[in-house]
Amino acid sequence: MAKYLEEVIRRAYVDWRKVIDMAGLWNWLSVFWFSELTDGESKILNTHHYILDLGRYSYRHLVRSAFIVYRIHGEKMGLLYMHPSEWGDL
Repeated sequence: MAKYLEEVIRRAYVDWRKVIDMAGLWNWLSVFWFSELTDGESKILNTHHYILDLGRYSYRHLVRSAFIVYRIHGEKMGLLYMHPSEWGDL
């Protein structure tokens, strides 16, 4: 997911720093990938994992955080290849 997002943003010639704080974009992506981020019922986490609040818990947003880590570490982000619902407070 993070690799795909990075590729799409890069191919669209959009500076990733312009989209990083667009809560609507990240929230929409969470809805779009909700079934991939959860198992549908039992692995649903707190709302701040899916709805971006640019305050205290912004680092917990699953899609945005994965994108940021991929931007920093690229293919070396091995630990985060596990399912997002297993991340907890990494």
